[in-house]
Amino acid sequence: MARRKGKTLSKKVRYFFVNEMLHKTLHVNRSSDIVTAWCYSQKRRTAYSWSETQKGMEKAYTITEVANILNRHRMTIDKYIRDGIIRTPERSYKIDGKFDSYGKYFFSEKEVLELHDYCSTVSVGRPRKDGLVNSSGLPTRSEVRSMLKETSTLYIKNDSGEFIPVWKENVW
Repeated sequence: MARRKGKTLSKKVRYFFVNEMLHKTLHVNRSSDIVTAWCYSQKRRTAYSWSETQKGMEKAYTITEVANILNRHRMTIDKYIRDGIIRTPERSYKIDGKFDSYGKYFFSEKEVLELHDYCSTVSVGRPRKDGLVNSSGLPTRSEVRSMLKETSTLYIKNDSGEFIPVWKENVW
């Protein structure tokens, strides 16, 4: 939450997933508890209860955001999509009735975790002589979940000076 002149401003959610379908927020009326959104797969305008949508929606992530989370280059992820290695994520388009000009790809949290599973099986750089996978720089699955849910990860320092992530309970 951002603060401005004594008021709390909530972070606007422009793109989100509900029922595994990509939506774009068109209008939010909090007093009536209604959000109007464009559903890309159904190519129509939909209305949802804002409070229920807040509970059940998943944030949509662009290729750049996913690349930052997984510590990979965005062109590498784009190559995986072009080559058919990973499932093609939903894509936005201009909402002008023509539906012919495509925009950005958007990943759901489930697709980001699937991509993480794939990246953990791919070696980065020169292959090892023993044939093992070298996925250096890739965060652990718990770290990815932490970044997706925007929670904090607790690290402890072991005797050799390395930082190791440990489980941390959310305190409310």
